[in-house]
Amino acid sequence: MAYVSVPKDMTEVKTRLIMNLTKRQVVCFGAAAAIGMPLFLSFRGMLGNTGAMTLMIAAVIPAFFFAIYNKDGVIPAEKFLLLILRQTIFYPKIRVYRTKNMYAFIEKNAEKEQEGHFDQATGKTKNANKGSPKAKQISATRRP
Repeated sequence: MAYVSVPKDMTEVKTRLIMNLTKRQVVCFGAAAAIGMPLFLSFRGMLGNTGAMTLMIAAVIPAFFFAIYNKDGVIPAEKFLLLILRQTIFYPKIRVYRTKNMYAFIEKNAEKEQEGHFDQATGKTKNANKGSPKAKQISATRRP
């Protein structure tokens, strides 16, 4: 009796098109051939066969990488590279944990309001030099 292995997760099953290749692999290998063959044929006269072949391989390797590589069998190469670039370049290396203590802000405004430096209607501080009650208290207590 013949046995067929059935994958547990059906999302891992990919449809095959030509020669047991997925649609993604067919497109990437086709792009590699479209880039590599004209490049090899145009540089074969100047660089010789070995030099043109090396140049062609260097130009086609990214297409092969995008066709074959899948991180953990789920994330394609371009999404994986985008995640790496976003993490290393676009976001800061050291993330500082900062919080805004709203209670301290409210308490500070309440103190200013009691001292007469804070105007509740406008949300701005008043000029502290113009006869603040605390300054009058301090000057009154220091007199002999």
